[in-house]
Amino acid sequence: MTGDELDRAIDFLLKSHAGLEARIEQVNQNLGERIEEVNQKLGGRIEETNRQLADLKNLVGEQGQTLTHFIQVATHSFEQHAETISELKESNLRIANAIDMLAAADIAHAAAQSRTDERLDALINTVERYISGRGEERP
Repeated sequence: MTGDELDRAIDFLLKSHAGLEARIEQVNQNLGERIEEVNQKLGGRIEETNRQLADLKNLVGEQGQTLTHFIQVATHSFEQHAETISELKESNLRIANAIDMLAAADIAHAAAQSRTDERLDALINTVERYISGRGEERP
């Protein structure tokens, strides 16, 4: 190879190398811009996700408080119902005992009434005999 050819080859290589460096620099710049754009978008999305997570945390906390309050109210209501049921059982037992006492008193009253009827019948018979017997003595 001659000196002229060698100079042209070196010049070609240097120009090619310079072109490649310019393209690499352009690719690096484009890539850097794209990375910055992606970082900005991701940063915005991350901030939005963090905000949504904070909102969700607050909502879950509020629901937990509501559920706790509901459980407390329901438990109190069940306890009151249990007390009421216990009182009703006691009341029903007293009523049943009173009914038993009234039934026994009614039986005793019926027996006394029967004896009173028998004695009244005996008195009526005695009075009728007395009146009938006197009527025979009259002239």
